[in-house]
Amino acid sequence: MEWVKVRCDIFEHRKIKLIRKGPKGDTLVLLWVMLIAEAGKCSRGGALMISENNPYTTETLSLLLAMPESIIEQGLDLFTRLEMIERDAVIRIRNWRKYQSEDKLEIRREKDRLRQQRHREKEPEVSPSVSRDSHAYPSRDVTPENRTEKNRVEKTTTEGVRLLLSQTPLSNISDQELGGLMQRHGPGRLRQAADVAAETWRRDRGEIRNPGGYLNTLCESLVIPDWYVPPDERQKRAQETRRRQEMQTAGLGGSTEDGRA
Repeated sequence: MEWVKVRCDIFEHRKIKLIRKGPKGDTLVLLWVMLIAEAGKCSRGGALMISENNPYTTETLSLLLAMPESIIEQGLDLFTRLEMIERDAVIRIRNWRKYQSEDKLEIRREKDRLRQQRHREKEPEVSPSVSRDSHAYPSRDVTPENRTEKNRVEKTTTEGVRLLLSQTPLSNISDQELGGLMQRHGPGRLRQAADVAAETWRRDRGEIRNPGGYLNTLCESLVIPDWYVPPDERQKRAQETRRRQEMQTAGLGGSTEDGRA
C-alpha cells in the first residue's frame, strides 16, 4: 500500500487520550501511527510481516522506527491491553480491513498476480544453444563479458559488505545469504543497509539472532537514523582527528625540547 487511512479526529479518540496522559504518551502515540504505516507497507491485512513466515519483532521495529526496544515493548503491551493490536506470534492491527478498505487491496493484489502470471507465460524459453543462422540475438546478461563483470561486482560487493559488518554479530551472515540479498535489492542498497545495521549495533549493542533476516528487513524498509554518518564522512572525521592528535603531539614534543634547551 502507498498510503493508509487515519481519521482526522484520531486525537479525540478516548484510547489516544488515555495513551497521551500516561508515561511517554506522545512518543507512544507516534509509535501507534508508525505501526499503522508499517502495516500498510506490509500489505498483509494489518499483520506486521517481513515475509510469509517472518514476522516483525521488537528488534525489527526498533531498527525500522529508530526507537529503543524498551519503548517498543512498552507501546506494544499498552496497545494490547487497549485492544488496539493482537499480539501472539504475529503483531496485527485490529479492525484493519474495516478502516483500510482491505477488500479493494485484495482485488488489486489479484489483478497484479494475474498480470504477473500472464507475463511469465509470455516469456520465451531460452535454448541452451542458439544457431549461428538464427536471427535471435543473445541477451547482454548472458554474454561471457557481462557474466564476468557481474561476478566481479558481486565479489567486490560481498567483500565490501563483510568489511562493513566486521566485528559485529552481522558478520556471521553466509555468502549465500549475501548473494540472495544482492540479487533481491542490488549492491548499492545492500551496502547502505549493511553499514546502517553495523553502525546501529555498535551504537546500541542489541541482540541480532538472524543476520540475514535482519538485513533483508532493513533493505526492504530502509530508514536512515538522524545520527547516522556515511563511511566517507566517518573516514574524513577520523583522518582529521588523527591529524589534530599528531599536531598536538608534535607541538608538545617541540615545547619539551625547547624547555630542555
